[in-house]
Amino acid sequence: AIQLLSLRNEVIDQSLFDTRFGTLQGKIAGVTMALHLMETVSLGQISSSRKKELLESAATRVNVGGIIGYATCSPHIAETKMQVNDFLKRHPNFNRLKIGPRGDNDGDLQLWTFRDGTDCMYLSLLERQS
Repeated sequence: AIQLLSLRNEVIDQSLFDTRFGTLQGKIAGVTMALHLMETVSLGQISSSRKKELLESAATRVNVGGIIGYATCSPHIAETKMQVNDFLKRHPNFNRLKIGPRGDNDGDLQLWTFRDGTDCMYLSLLERQS
């Protein structure tokens, strides 16, 4: 069941947030955070198919020249690069943008606990061309 936040401009106490949505473990960004705030699910239940649905939905809402920031706190290739590569095959009107000097060969950014001292996180920027 979906629970939309009804907080408006209110300050929420951390314990109230934890009671309503569960304790957040580590840093959560982008799509995963949006899902966590919209639904009462554990991070393990957010599947690759759900992430595909979210990317598809975003593709219909971004204007030409707009950018989708696909971010996830997963180190798993099925939830990171494979999602983006599959999306780009289905949407040739989008291009992957390069993320500065820390980006990999594709231009994406993957943070690793052992190297970066953070939770594992992934970011890909996808710009709509037409």
